[in-house]
Amino acid sequence: MTFREILKLYQDGKLDDTQKQTVESEIEKHEAISDYLYDNSQIPELEELGDGDAPEAPEMDEARRFTEMVNKSIRKAFVKMGVIVGGVILAAVLAVIFVLPGLVSRFYYNPNQVVGTSSYDIDTTRMSLDLAVFTELFIPGAYRDLAIAEPQGYGSYQISIPQTLSITGNFTTITGKLERNDLTLYNPDVLNFPTGNAFVGSICQYEQGPCGSAEESFARLQTLDEKQMYTAYFSLDQLMDYETLCNDLGAESDRWYAVYTEFGMNKAMGFYPNMSGYILTWDKERYPLLRTMDENNNGDLLIQDPEAMQTHFLSMMQYMTDCPQLSQMFHTGHTNWDAAIQYIEENGLQIYGFCVTADKETLLKLSEYEHISYVYTVPAK
Repeated sequence: MTFREILKLYQDGKLDDTQKQTVESEIEKHEAISDYLYDNSQIPELEELGDGDAPEAPEMDEARRFTEMVNKSIRKAFVKMGVIVGGVILAAVLAVIFVLPGLVSRFYYNPNQVVGTSSYDIDTTRMSLDLAVFTELFIPGAYRDLAIAEPQGYGSYQISIPQTLSITGNFTTITGKLERNDLTLYNPDVLNFPTGNAFVGSICQYEQGPCGSAEESFARLQTLDEKQMYTAYFSLDQLMDYETLCNDLGAESDRWYAVYTEFGMNKAMGFYPNMSGYILTWDKERYPLLRTMDENNNGDLLIQDPEAMQTHFLSMMQYMTDCPQLSQMFHTGHTNWDAAIQYIEENGLQIYGFCVTADKETLLKLSEYEHISYVYTVPAK
């Protein structure tokens, strides 16, 4: 009688007490074997059972087969579990390598976000347009309208900002790193804000300029190198509307005009009437004339149009209002954009100074204008 038949009789209660005790003893032994196999995966010695010359009882053959069956089942379960766990770990590692960096980046400023495409299939990236607005509004003489960003994952990018337009003939590329909305430039002096007292007078809240007195500032012009290009900040003795100033001095596309806004005067803000450069596109319904020249518009025709220039300046301020991350990255400081916009809408473009990059002869000629009260010059970048 096989052990399986004995187990059947045991289950049916047809064994006497002695046989019943024998079966229960065997069951207890096999339970102990199974527990040990589970803890140790496999017992090599089990495979060596029966290698001796002594004859074995049929019950021992059945026990060996039962043990081998348990051993094989456990090994299959372990292999299956190992495959599943290995697959899960592999998927997690691949997700960390290929998916997580991009997923994290979605929560931060993306300089490569496409915000417009020209009819020539040239994409405008977010940082390129941001730079065009920021540098025109705040940094005369250092206009930039192109940014190349190499993604590193987790919201980090290697940044390169080439110069696409130069009055001096010199081209400087700015490099840096953008890491989760924090921009670090390796040559930051290129995009420095003008010194706070570049423009002087009661309107600007600065009575003393970086060149000393007004007489000293004009005298300094005589010492300039005739072969050198300079960026000059001319202060006016009164607020003047844009149209009058253009009529008096002539309309120049590369002259930057400092606009009085009454609010947010912690940094000078202004505009170029017509700044060319890299082809950019944007939401023209939201920001009309954000740039006065694009693929469909010749900005030279708008230079003497005060309303067009006002629209241009207002669009740049509205853009800054809609892009708080831009102010954060470039540390523009707190500006009450809504109040400044309202002031311009009510009072138009009131100019308190202008900036130009030119040679000594041109600067001396401009300094003769009757409303110039101060001039500050620095070597052009």
